[in-house]
Amino acid sequence: MSYRRFHLIHRYLHFSDDTKFDAKTHECPKLQKLWPIIKHLNTRYRETITPERDVTIDESLMLYKGRLHWKQYIPLKRSRFGIKGFILCESKSGYVYQLIIYTGKDTLFDDNYQHLCKSSQVVMTLMQPLLNKGYCLTTDNYYTSPELADILINRRTDIYGTLKLTKKDVPKELQKKKLKLGEICAYQRGKVCLIKWMDKKAVSLLSTIHNPIMIEVPSYKNEVRKKPKVVMEYNNTMGGVDRMDQHLTNYPVTKKRNKITKKYSSTF
Repeated sequence: MSYRRFHLIHRYLHFSDDTKFDAKTHECPKLQKLWPIIKHLNTRYRETITPERDVTIDESLMLYKGRLHWKQYIPLKRSRFGIKGFILCESKSGYVYQLIIYTGKDTLFDDNYQHLCKSSQVVMTLMQPLLNKGYCLTTDNYYTSPELADILINRRTDIYGTLKLTKKDVPKELQKKKLKLGEICAYQRGKVCLIKWMDKKAVSLLSTIHNPIMIEVPSYKNEVRKKPKVVMEYNNTMGGVDRMDQHLTNYPVTKKRNKITKKYSSTF
């Protein structure tokens, strides 16, 4: 195929029929032009593989500087400006299993979880196909909470990750506890274990599969240090989405202001 022919086809590429669009009945009006391909991708992701036990949820930012009122600015991300997605990945390979495109307050979540906070709605919507199958989820402190852990335990799913001590149901004693370097304290309620460990600064975690066990690890000065086992496993399994982003950098979409439909179709 010649370049001119390819460019002509790409120029008129569409994934939806505007003449049949009705904002009142459409599932996600803001993603109307992308919705067919997003549904197709999520279906194909699930059909292609069965992920290993450890999965992770995190945010990904696709570089985009065109006009879009739900475009996000995240200074800690490499792209900084772009389209934010909540992504469920296999921890080991970074394979995408499910994704949700963030469109502001109209972001589409499962109706069964509307009573939960937004972060828990993200997790439960993405994890829906994997619930009651014995999976183990790793999350950062935006998602992790005792409330979410209780819900997942009832659905035969484990979770561990970093924790904000200001979250609901976190004991006040744990928030106020002063620790010296290397010290650890923990609170246990059923399967849910809350751990606070003092490294260079305080590190707080929640886990439904770990105890406050310390293990020896070599440091960069060839000294042996002790760290909680949950910290080591968190570092090993949390990087699924980052691994996916790393793989995608090998296939750059050059135009920062390309139409959003072409941008997403070229990326995923």
